[in-house]
Amino acid sequence: MYKKNLENIIWHIGSSLRDVIQITYKMKSFKTLSLFILLAIVTFVHSATVIAKDESTKSDEQYTLFAVGPTSNPKAYTVEVYDPEKDLWSIFTKFERITNYDYSPFVFNGKLLIFGGETDAFVYSNEVVAYDLMKNTSTNLSPMGEKKTKVGISEIDGYIYVTGGQGNGPSIYDTVERYDPKTDSWAFMAPMLTKRYFHAVNVWEGKMYVAGGVFEGDKSTNSIEIYDPKSNTWTLGTPMQVNRYGFSIVFADASLFAFGGDWYNGVQGERFNFTTKKWSKIINPIDSTMWSEAIVFGENIILSANYDIYHEFNPKTNEVRELKSRTLKTSETLSFLLKKSLVNLAPQVEERNN
Repeated sequence: MYKKNLENIIWHIGSSLRDVIQITYKMKSFKTLSLFILLAIVTFVHSATVIAKDESTKSDEQYTLFAVGPTSNPKAYTVEVYDPEKDLWSIFTKFERITNYDYSPFVFNGKLLIFGGETDAFVYSNEVVAYDLMKNTSTNLSPMGEKKTKVGISEIDGYIYVTGGQGNGPSIYDTVERYDPKTDSWAFMAPMLTKRYFHAVNVWEGKMYVAGGVFEGDKSTNSIEIYDPKSNTWTLGTPMQVNRYGFSIVFADASLFAFGGDWYNGVQGERFNFTTKKWSKIINPIDSTMWSEAIVFGENIILSANYDIYHEFNPKTNEVRELKSRTLKTSETLSFLLKKSLVNLAPQVEERNN
């Protein structure tokens, strides 16, 4: 019914309030622990997020912003599309709910790929499922070599890389698994320099940047390492000013941006200048929200917070404009970009004056 090719996507770590409570407790921040217990009682939900890969999104006239979230029916998700001219979100389509939680999502070649997650509390999965959002069909792909959750995912030259994660034990991984969609097969690559999960990942100039996350002892880190797929090697990058986990990194205006992460320290966003090789703080328009997404959309960066609120951030001026909120007010969110030339929106959308 629909012919689409979803591309230029990268992952943002899926999380649950339960895991944040555990990490906060081990960090001895009891005031924050009480806050998260209250949030857990109110919501009873888990969350998963995706960040769009931004290297090719040069113009917002070429791409359309989409968002996915659950409906009132616990077995159904709704896909919404954003019209920047009308500042309006509209229903695009629906698909069947994903069974696992704390899964790691990634959109590639017209499919929503679900990596790992948990089938029950601390019961980890290595399964990989491809969902067709438009046809509401799913296909099981070859499983990963390890059962894990909260991994980092990126795509380089047609290969999908899965980094780190948390598994049985609980174990924290430094492993890197590469998936070949053409052969439906996996191979282990050179491991990262640091074990981590809940980290941020993005790709710039053919290299994969891995930042922050949680490592041994459930401590967050500010470290950055860079993977070169041509030589299958890792090198250390300049560390961020602040330890972060559950956050986003994007590349824009010849800089690397880090948004969100670390609720209790109230961290600001920061920017790395590739010319000066230095990080500097910037105004964080999303108030350091843990489940933040960042997507380069034209010349600006789209930031989401509180699950349904979106901001447009100008990296040149630091100006912020709030976009109209989605009606899917939920802790689960998934945002991605789609080339306008590959989809006819008119027959599918249903406008809502929210």
